[in-house]
Amino acid sequence: MKGKFLLLLGACLTAGAQADILADYITGGVFAAPISSQDFEAAYNQYDMSAVETFSTTATAYQLTSVTAGVMRNSGNPDLSPVSAWRVEIYSGASAAISNLTGDVASFSLTPSQVTLTPIAGGASLVKMPISKLLSPSTAYRVAVIPVLNIAPHGQIGIIYGSFGDGICLQANPGGGFNLPNGFRTVNRDAAYRVEATGVVPEPASMVALGLGLAAVVRRRRKA
Repeated sequence: MKGKFLLLLGACLTAGAQADILADYITGGVFAAPISSQDFEAAYNQYDMSAVETFSTTATAYQLTSVTAGVMRNSGNPDLSPVSAWRVEIYSGASAAISNLTGDVASFSLTPSQVTLTPIAGGASLVKMPISKLLSPSTAYRVAVIPVLNIAPHGQIGIIYGSFGDGICLQANPGGGFNLPNGFRTVNRDAAYRVEATGVVPEPASMVALGLGLAAVVRRRRKA
């Protein structure tokens, strides 16, 4: 009976059709001045960095569907083909982002063929990365997009400035290569991210099924 009840409960957690934007630091305008966020080759692992921004859910659960980032190479070269992978990291908070580049909530690595590139002004591009992760309601998270790019010979890359946030993001360097105090610094700019998700809502039919299942459980317990 417990297994059947769990199946009924799972049936209720069906993603609704309405998509929401949980954070958008892109629509209000972006600026081609990158904040370094990069996964270097093994010889330079201690310099790996992430540009970390905040987002949160409302009083419902959400299924993440995509993260978009404004990205630019420091040289201004618009060619992003040398990027071998695109990492999306989701953290439970600032301390988790500072202590480890890999997200403690979720970690994704996408190949270049899995992302959508849209060139914008100034040599930058918007990179949209499809991901999927169930998030808890009324919870604050942190997100970072980290391009995987060898500094030799391709140089550095980062997330461009965004707007419409609190005007602050974190730049984390857990490996300590840059000797940042406590492994991070505060950047007085928003990082150009957009986080999209679909609200997870109970379907009416599933709610009825759940109610019937609960009633059956109660009846059986009383008979026992």
